Amino acid sequence: MRTSKIFTIILGLLIIVVSVFISIYFIKLSALDITTRILFLTLFTINIVALFTLIFFVSKNLFSIYMESKNKVLGYKFKVKLMTFFVILTLIPSTFLFIAASGLATNYINQIFSPQMKEPLRKSIELARTFYDYERERALRIAEDISRGKISNVFDDFSVKRYSTLPENATDTIKDAFSGKRGTEIITYDIGDIIRAVVPAKNKKDGIIIVEILIPKDISRKSEELKEIYEDYLKLEGFKMPLRMNFVFILGFFTLMIVFSGIWVSIKISRSITIPIQNLAVATKKAATGDLNVHVDSTSKDEIGLLIESFNQMITQLREGKESLQNAYLESDRRRLYLENILENINSGVMFLDSDGKILTVNKAVCFILNLKQEDIIGKTYSELVNMLNSEDLATLIKSIEGKEVRQIKRDVKINIKGENNILKVYILGLREDHTSKALGMLVVFDNI
Repeated sequence: MRTSKIFTIILGLLIIVVSVFISIYFIKLSALDITTRILFLTLFTINIVALFTLIFFVSKNLFSIYMESKNKVLGYKFKVKLMTFFVILTLIPSTFLFIAASGLATNYINQIFSPQMKEPLRKSIELARTFYDYERERALRIAEDISRGKISNVFDDFSVKRYSTLPENATDTIKDAFSGKRGTEIITYDIGDIIRAVVPAKNKKDGIIIVEILIPKDISRKSEELKEIYEDYLKLEGFKMPLRMNFVFILGFFTLMIVFSGIWVSIKISRSITIPIQNLAVATKKAATGDLNVHVDSTSKDEIGLLIESFNQMITQLREGKESLQNAYLESDRRRLYLENILENINSGVMFLDSDGKILTVNKAVCFILNLKQEDIIGKTYSELVNMLNSEDLATLIKSIEGKEVRQIKRDVKINIKGENNILKVYILGLREDHTSKALGMLVVFDNI
């Protein structure tokens, strides 16, 4: 979490620094008007923020997967493989697309602002300027020739005017001519441009001589259009670097967008698989420890959902089976306690022997009738008990049934207990699960009669 905050702060500072440098760059573009600079600055800022925001989310997802791989989170290998596949699948074509598109855009922009495009405009402007300069020089030369008397005052392609006094609305050039300075000027009218040459007369009393040459409207209009086109082109040259940078940033944004989409889709698919598996693994671990009250939620209907549903059904069956076993055990224990209570309170001696002839259980009546302690009987074999009782009738009875299948025997047996003669009515029953199964042991019940 701390690393993520540090990375966010660094990214924010980087965005601010880049934005400041871009702002300074656009402020210095004097060829562009303020509206255009603001527009380009806004577009650049939006592109930069979008690009770095996308980089942040891509880096965040990559860092998340890195931490999962470092902490060995279940399913991280599958995520890494799937993400690598999608990144390669999207990065290769998007990189080629970025290189090709940026190359084409850069080449197209360079062609627009190439010298081959600029040179004809520049030469056209120079041609128009040369034409006007030529007409200026011609008008000035004619005015000087008239002033010296070399030519007359009447010509077809220009007009001559003389002023001995300063006329109304005189221009600076005319005023300067009265001061003894010659000059030319261009005045634009509806009919076209007038090239005016003004020179002082040879005799100062005669005032000044003005020669005016009319440039037809079509020529003047086309010259003005060429000038405007050239000025617009010079302004557009200031767009060259911003346009190129904008194209690169936009293409880079879309390239990263494609890569990010691949990463996002891979993470989305991997999570739809790994998260249910993680939940299933956690539930399995709990079930292995004996907690059968687990349930894994799943909304998917695919194979993962089927697996989770099968697991939930299995856990439900195990839980029901465990509950049935617990209930059966409780019932069995209750019956055992009930039976033990009965056996401990009846007057008949009850003894249970396993299939090997070892005494497993006796009640109090056995110890009382045989005048023995319980620890002297339990765990002993029937032959050891017969030897302790020292009864010929009992020994004869045992010999008669040894190695034979015992179903049910009733017999009176004489026995001497501590010097006293007693007669025991003995009942022996072989215990089986059913009539065809092997004997599980024998039940011996006897009374002192």
